[in-house]
Amino acid sequence: MHLDEFIWKLLMETGYYYYAGAMPGGRQRQANLSLLLDRAGQYQQTSMQGLFNFIKFIDRLKKSSNDVGTASLLGENENVVRIMSIHKSKGLEFP
Repeated sequence: MHLDEFIWKLLMETGYYYYAGAMPGGRQRQANLSLLLDRAGQYQQTSMQGLFNFIKFIDRLKKSSNDVGTASLLGENENVVRIMSIHKSKGLEFP
């Protein structure tokens, strides 16, 4: 089982993902957990393996200038530009 799958299973089976979502700032907390899963996926692409080495990997990220930080939350009404790609529409019109 890949590390990101293991962490996701752990979050789901313990209910921690939903617990974090029910706390104050829950959306941000869940986004941070998703960021952790992304980091686990990045870690899987390296030659290092295992949970212990992943924890060391995250610790090094925290200590370096590439701080893990927090995930960014953007809502539907944020003042941002959204770039979309439309392909294989096969005659369907974009709304």
